[in-house]
Amino acid sequence: MINKKKAAILVVVLVFLAVAAMIILFKGQAAAQAQQAEVRPNPVVVGQPMPDFTLPVYQGGLLSLSSLRGKNVLILFPRGYAAENYWCTICNYRYVELAELEKAKKILVDGERTLSKSLGLFQTEWNGSKVDQNIPSVYIIDANGVLQFKYLGQNTVDRPGYDYLFKVLEVINAAR
Repeated sequence: MINKKKAAILVVVLVFLAVAAMIILFKGQAAAQAQQAEVRPNPVVVGQPMPDFTLPVYQGGLLSLSSLRGKNVLILFPRGYAAENYWCTICNYRYVELAELEKAKKILVDGERTLSKSLGLFQTEWNGSKVDQNIPSVYIIDANGVLQFKYLGQNTVDRPGYDYLFKVLEVINAAR
């Protein structure tokens, strides 16, 4: 049986990562785009190792995916900005239940969109909207760093609920 408290902590950290990233990204968006070199997307395949990444921690410092080896990691990419002057409210509240389980200890920020761009999730047109945004996505990486679950949203309301994600984590843990 999965330790729901530990899973909740990891989930909350990554939920806050995505939400904080969207807020920070909106600030200075035009300047960052002009200076940033294009990142060639390299989508990850289920059953393959997740490439290591390092992101700033909101509270200070850096954190790498590789430093979380031995733990399952849930990464949520909310859509964020959905139209001119409009934030996707569904994205912000879809996993609020996870945030209520435990307070996040570290919040990671993909402020330059390096992770979402490298995974091919950052788009300027999606679901009829023509603004810079992420395709809403869910990734679960096992304790060995292998991507075990990947869900790319088809619209803003089709993502799996937190209860389903806990079941996926139980299956991953049972396979150890």
